[in-house]
Amino acid sequence: FYGYLISRAGGNFRQDNVTLLTDAGATRANIAAALARLQATAQPDDLVLLYFSSHGTPPNINGSVNIVTYDTVVKPRQAIWESSVTDEMLRDFIQGVRAKRLIVVLDTCYSSGAYKRVDGFLPTGGKSLGIEDEGQGMSSHMAKKLLGAKDLVLDDEDAAGEDTGTANDGWGRVLVSASGPEEKSWESEKLHNSFFTRHFIDGLKKYGNARQAFEYAKPRVTSGVLEEKQEQQHPQVAADERNWAIAVAR
Repeated sequence: FYGYLISRAGGNFRQDNVTLLTDAGATRANIAAALARLQATAQPDDLVLLYFSSHGTPPNINGSVNIVTYDTVVKPRQAIWESSVTDEMLRDFIQGVRAKRLIVVLDTCYSSGAYKRVDGFLPTGGKSLGIEDEGQGMSSHMAKKLLGAKDLVLDDEDAAGEDTGTANDGWGRVLVSASGPEEKSWESEKLHNSFFTRHFIDGLKKYGNARQAFEYAKPRVTSGVLEEKQEQQHPQVAADERNWAIAVAR
């Protein structure tokens, strides 16, 4: 995804405007610092895009699911919520950033306890953390909490034929999830990438905007996962504006 953003044939973003955090660099503190820099510098006419590829924590006492970082502590149980990216961190960033175009992509797995009896085991091809009671995928409750909107546009709610704007002129805050509630986000041995990431990037290359890229990716992810993994995966999206065909390119 980083490669797409900085490629001249892709997003054509300035490289110094893109922060890449991987492996030992993707700590909770580093992610928090990057979010703070974005929130401080992004102007109303800017595009802000967050992309997470990780695991999901078990739901906490409030039912919230966090994003696992490089330094997240899995045991004891309480430590995992205190050492990961919380939904409060994301909510405060999303609702506080000044940019009128914001896209958050979560290519994370929130399975419902698969392989929970195998300590530390990660199932082949899955992004499950492999611990007991892993949380659910993006629900409307989670989307509303993060986006702070009473009336959200969900990907399957658009009225047929309704004008949703001209491609690439969209705006608003958009939350994209690679999988639905209680589903894993799968990686493909054939594609050498996650199903969602690969097809979403292909959709961006083809159309240039988040909405059409998502619509391109969704059926391909669902059919590809079913064929290769014999599992279900249904990408989801929520937005606070009906025209969310936001250009992901300079």
